[in-house]
Amino acid sequence: FYFERQNQAEAEKSFLLALQKTRTPGLRVEALVALGTFYGMINNSAQSEHYLKGALQIDPNNSAAWAGLGNLAWMQERTYEAISSYEKAIAIHPGNYEATINLAMAYDKAGQIERGNLMRQKAANIRR
Repeated sequence: FYFERQNQAEAEKSFLLALQKTRTPGLRVEALVALGTFYGMINNSAQSEHYLKGALQIDPNNSAAWAGLGNLAWMQERTYEAISSYEKAIAIHPGNYEATINLAMAYDKAGQIERGNLMRQKAANIRR
């Protein structure tokens, strides 16, 4: 709610409070991924990576966390690291549209155009 209204201070406070109060592993992972995503969106890469990796320590098969790490690597122009993270996200959850379309762009940047085209086709099928 706060983040959508661009109130970053209140959004951060709410995310941290949710994490503090959450004891269930699944919900804790969701809170960590949300915090990682939040920090990534406000360009705080170190905090973003910290929370996303924290989520993966609890659940190494969390597709959203792997996609988030791929996004961080992409933003920092670490193309091959982004590819690796996106591939892990898709292997865990083949229907992860964000990871699939972002992998297409990463393949393109790496000069692997055919693989990029294949991922775009796969992404189009996910959206249907």
